[in-house]
Parts: sequence; structure tokens; C-alpha cells
Amino acid sequence: MRRELIKSPSLSVFLSAPCSAVTPPEPLEPPEPLEFQAGGKASLPSHGAALWGDHHVTWTRVTQLLHETLVCIENGQHKCEAPERYRGRLEVDLNGSLLITDLKLGDTGVYTGQIINGDGNVRKVHYNVTLALAIYELHKQTNKQACSEQMEMHIM
Repeated sequence: MRRELIKSPSLSVFLSAPCSAVTPPEPLEPPEPLEFQAGGKASLPSHGAALWGDHHVTWTRVTQLLHETLVCIENGQHKCEAPERYRGRLEVDLNGSLLITDLKLGDTGVYTGQIINGDGNVRKVHYNVTLALAIYELHKQTNKQACSEQMEMHIM
């Protein structure tokens, strides 16, 4: 196993460390806001060219309560399991972008993608994912149900 130290202005990583042991540093810039609808799909772009050579892709999610690794890929091989609630709903494309299907209200949070390509170039992206439309729809459904229940009470 080759141990190679990659350095950039904000990151130093030994590539021989298992993916689950690599903790991405805190974002230096505020995350880009992205809004999606519950039940739909979210595409979190990596803003880069196709993966090649000795590449590594890590996607994490941070909320006020937890920090979890969602995807960890080294040279096309998955090196960690996604948390149970994400299983079967995550994909990484050939550019390292993350696709989440069947979005749930609990999927909100800050997502960080770190992509290291064969030349050692490190790309990092940060997104604050919200599902505001889904919350509005839930509120609308709750109000409709409450109105219906009130009407039934008045009829009886």
C-alpha cells in the first residue's frame, strides 16, 4: 500500500488511510443553498471533470446533531456503507456528483463533497440542502385535515 501525502492550502490527507477515518475539515466558505421537494431527487454537483486515475470521493452530511459519512469511494470501490436510512437512495456519477433519490424531510443539512483526482487535485463543494416546499405541503395537508375534522364536528 502506497502512502502519499496530499497537501493543499486547507487540507493534508494520507491516501492510505481508510476513507471512514478521513474527516473533512470544516468548510471555509458558507455552503451554497439548494432547495428540493420531498419525494423527489437532489443532484449535488461536484463542478469538475470526470474522475480518473487514483481518485477518491467522499460525501458527508452535517446537522446540528450529527456528522455522518454518506459515500466513500476509492478508485471506483465503495469503502464504507451509507447510513441505513440512505441505503439504496445514493448514487455518485462519473464526475463525483451526488444524487439522492426519494428525498425525505430528514435529509436536510449541510453536505460536503471532497473529490481527489489522479493528479492529486482536490475539489471541495458545500451545499445547504433544504426541503422548504415539502414543509409547506405538509402544513397545507395538516390544515386541510383540521378543516375537514372541524366540518365533521359541526355537521354532527
